Amino acid sequence: MITPQATRWHHSALANCVVGVLYLVTFSHIYETYISPTWGYTGLVYRPLTYTEFLFQVVLVAITSFFLPPRIDKPSGLIIWLLYAFVFMPTTAMTFMIGFNTSSFYASGLVALAASVIVCSIVSTKSPVPSVVSENISEAFTNLMLFGFIVVALVLFVVYRDILSFAAIDDVYTQRFAASDLDSGALVGYFRTYFTYVFSPALIAIGITLKRKRWMILAGVGGYIFSYLIDASKISLVIPLAILVFSLMKSRGLESTAFFTVGIAILAAVASLFTEYSSLIRFIVDLVLLRSIAIPGQTFSQYYDLFYNRGYTYWSNTKIINLVIPPPGDFKLDPMWPNLGTIVGAEFYGADSRMNANANLFVGEGIAAAGPIGVLVIGLVLAYWLRSLDNFSQKWPATISMTVMVPIGLGLTNVHLTTLLLSFGGLFWLVAFKTGLAKRKRL
Repeated sequence: MITPQATRWHHSALANCVVGVLYLVTFSHIYETYISPTWGYTGLVYRPLTYTEFLFQVVLVAITSFFLPPRIDKPSGLIIWLLYAFVFMPTTAMTFMIGFNTSSFYASGLVALAASVIVCSIVSTKSPVPSVVSENISEAFTNLMLFGFIVVALVLFVVYRDILSFAAIDDVYTQRFAASDLDSGALVGYFRTYFTYVFSPALIAIGITLKRKRWMILAGVGGYIFSYLIDASKISLVIPLAILVFSLMKSRGLESTAFFTVGIAILAAVASLFTEYSSLIRFIVDLVLLRSIAIPGQTFSQYYDLFYNRGYTYWSNTKIINLVIPPPGDFKLDPMWPNLGTIVGAEFYGADSRMNANANLFVGEGIAAAGPIGVLVIGLVLAYWLRSLDNFSQKWPATISMTVMVPIGLGLTNVHLTTLLLSFGGLFWLVAFKTGLAKRKRL
């Protein structure tokens, strides 16, 4: 007997299939009409797909979309959707066009990527949903986040005060190189990432949750503007925009995964019609569809091509594992080892470009590590971490646990999971959720 709940789930799954294919088509169109013609010199080339290639894309997207969590009502669901929309979809849409090898060469890797998203989705669907709706937050948590925000902001200002500048969105590398050339040390690097991925979003989340703390929203957004002044990282502009859009949709009860997917599909469709006429639309496309979506999708074929030919890493670039597994082939003598992003940047853009082609976990810890098998392995590790997030965050206010995961999910679209856990707050939030620093008051 099919229960009403099961019927609703299947309706959601079918809706996800439809809007998933719609998103594939609209993104492919904006890629063909604007992204590739404008940025093709960076490797974002376009070529017409064969019918077989297009059918493969549609089937892969439809199947993966069917298994997505029907609602974004827990941390794992939010992170999975961000990886689906910002990594899986552009990777599937672009790889056949920009890779140097035949389509059949990349097919197994794309299937492994889809399988990893499906496994994580199944784990998320079976994870517990927060059962308490009270939105009270402990003063200890509020004070700790505010104190951390102020202290780190002061440290960063002292270190970078001489180079602070608001770079134009299409000319960020001068500012980025100025920040990297400043020998500030590893500790300041940790401060920068925690300021962007922990303290600033925490203040926004607290401001959204508590009416008497609304001013914290402005403080958190100001933190992101300050981060952009340091290194002109476009993610510092994307994250607050994504947090506010997500919070607005949640406040309107729009938790269906299909709503989020159709929203970004509409953005791509509208942008493709007006990029020629509006500088604002072009700014949004460059910020969201290019920087946050197309570039993460581009790295899949780049890493696949390079490490298939020069040797898979088998995670030897990761600390502790490197004590057991040596670097492959000629990487033993490469001065850029173990920074995979720098190696890939030098390969595709030249050593003088100083390009750091950072990549998401499915690429840097997946395809570069062991090909398609590596993608499946890191997918299982991700699924375990996501399940832990859901279990540990049950006692937290939903607006906190969900909002602070927006930058974490976006971070995963461009960094390795180990890097995110240690340097971007992934482990911090896991411990914070487990210890119950922000406790709900009993109803």
